[in-house]
Amino acid sequence: QNDRSGVFDKAKGGTLFLDEVTEMPLDMQVKFLRVLESNEYKPVGSDKVKYADVQLISATNRDPNEAIQDEHLRTDLYFRLAHFPINVTPLRERGTDITGLAKHFLIYRNSEENTTKSISDSALLKIEQHSWPGNVRELKHVIERAYLLAEQTIEPEHIVVEEISNQSSHESHEVPAGIPLEKIEQQAIQNTLEQNEGKKSDTAKQLGISVKTLYNKLDKYNTLPD
Repeated sequence: QNDRSGVFDKAKGGTLFLDEVTEMPLDMQVKFLRVLESNEYKPVGSDKVKYADVQLISATNRDPNEAIQDEHLRTDLYFRLAHFPINVTPLRERGTDITGLAKHFLIYRNSEENTTKSISDSALLKIEQHSWPGNVRELKHVIERAYLLAEQTIEPEHIVVEEISNQSSHESHEVPAGIPLEKIEQQAIQNTLEQNEGKKSDTAKQLGISVKTLYNKLDKYNTLPD
């Protein structure tokens, strides 16, 4: 049987980046942990034992402690990975990184398409003023869209961002009378979940509850009659 080249083979002698580690199925986490502990693995379709030789970097958009509590991440795997944990702050809190990354994405597109498009100061100002709930991925998509819309220079009208209204502002809607509190709570959770593109950790933080409580409430709503 021929060996199939897996991630450890491809990354041998280099760095293996494991993104969204908390989304890995628990049975796969067990297998991954064994490799980390022994440095041994067998490629798919082979009985030959190989030795892992990689530098490992992992990432997740969840709070690891909440992920462990909600059984999305094994405790032993977390402590095996967390030799040097780094907390990356949201893009909106990283100052000039926002405009720096915007320029970087534009330079990349110019290089790919062999063009010389630029971005105006007013467009950069609009970028600075956005809250970027989708962080770097959202910024990248916005710049790619602006690149397609602009002829030569990206202007504010080319920066198309989705503004999320703040329901706690002075313009908040009046809560209707006679509606069961359970229904109001359900709608608030569903609206916040949609606003955060399904990210439960961000939703729970905004609502002031734990992720476990959020999951419990979602399970309860699924059993409620319409």
